[in-house]
Amino acid sequence: MIKIQKHELSKAVSQRMDEILSLTKLSIQQLSNLTDINTRSLNGYHWGTLPISLESTLKICAALSLDLDTFCDFNKKLSLKKQRFTTVTTTKKEKAERPLDREAEAIQLQQREKKEKDRILRDQIITLVRTSDYFLCPHTLSQMVLDFEKYYHLNINEQRLQAILQRCIAEGTIKRQTTPWDYGIGYYLPKRTWVYFKNKKDLLNDPKKIAGYDWIRNSIVV
Repeated sequence: MIKIQKHELSKAVSQRMDEILSLTKLSIQQLSNLTDINTRSLNGYHWGTLPISLESTLKICAALSLDLDTFCDFNKKLSLKKQRFTTVTTTKKEKAERPLDREAEAIQLQQREKKEKDRILRDQIITLVRTSDYFLCPHTLSQMVLDFEKYYHLNINEQRLQAILQRCIAEGTIKRQTTPWDYGIGYYLPKRTWVYFKNKKDLLNDPKKIAGYDWIRNSIVV
């Protein structure tokens, strides 16, 4: 058996790597994906700066469908079919991308479902504003959030509800009015808020129609 010096073996492996990359038209990264060998090691084998391990040799042989003797016969040039490696690489790439594709599709589906739920909720509230007698009495946003959940089974937060009601105000279905400055929630800090209603006369004549709240002054600033 002919013994090969370490530097000669590294040079031979380097040339073999040149052959493989040339015949398959693969990049180091693509070969790494195909063989599950990191690019740093493959670059070392390619440039002859890193001795190749038996494990890596076997991985390369398995990926290229070579037997070990053929790979190690450095006096004989390789003969590989380019098309097969293109197919293998594409298949491996597709397998790697499929989980990402499924995840992206799931996210898109969730977004579409959320958008549809938001649309349905918006239409339900607009219909309630237009057709019910709920707004014959003025109500605050916080009151509406509680009432809508209790009586109409509509779950919505104040920010989203305010945005929907703003559309109703723009079309003239309901009106909005601020409360007096001396109306307060809590003991120390007064907080001016908004009430929503259909008939301003009711609001001016009887501000206490706003259920659950006490008015310090029996008037509304208009």
